[in-house]
Amino acid sequence: SKKYAKWGKMHIPTNWEVGGLQDFSGRVWFRKEFTLPKVRPGKKYAIQFNGIDYFATVWLNEHSLGYHEGYFQPFSFDVTKNLRKGKNTLVVKVDSPAEPLTSWPLRKRFIKGVFGHHDMRPGNWHPKKGQSRGTGGIWNTVQLVESDPIQITHIQVIPKLREKNRRAELQIMASVESDVRGSALVEFVIREWKRGKGAGRKISQTKRTFLITRGQNSIHAKVTIRNP
Repeated sequence: SKKYAKWGKMHIPTNWEVGGLQDFSGRVWFRKEFTLPKVRPGKKYAIQFNGIDYFATVWLNEHSLGYHEGYFQPFSFDVTKNLRKGKNTLVVKVDSPAEPLTSWPLRKRFIKGVFGHHDMRPGNWHPKKGQSRGTGGIWNTVQLVESDPIQITHIQVIPKLREKNRRAELQIMASVESDVRGSALVEFVIREWKRGKGAGRKISQTKRTFLITRGQNSIHAKVTIRNP
């Protein structure tokens, strides 16, 4: 359209230094049009960003979704009410400013891991050149995620060996997000893992029923495996 006629192109994911916008610190707008064949009733939809440097403000179909600050942490927005069949437009404003000279390099405020250390920067400790060739941009993948009204958003498994390695206990903790309230039957299936081949034979299978409320839930279970 005429509104976006002067926009350039950049393959995502990348940081904008690699993508062609060199030696730049500041604000860049990204726009992506995509077509969705259908929106399935009863499903939830979310836009998930797996890494943006550093401040991000997001819109879908001219609806404001929210704001995020950070570098490494994935984040997502519920777009169930804003997503539509056919053409959709996602807009992301990314702001990755240089830190003021009063902060760089000894009093940095942005958390960027090794990319924020002066000895990893092309300009080293230099007050003015130390932040050249910045890391700003949508550096990790972006996904449209379809899910059921009840979904597991995070899972952690802590194994412990017992009886001189003759028995293994698995402490399973999961975060569950739900739009409904009621009982949920959760099945835990443990399979043997073979390097290079993936999941193999089934070792254990356990079912548990949990009471789920609307919003965020935490569930816990213990699975025992003999002769692991």
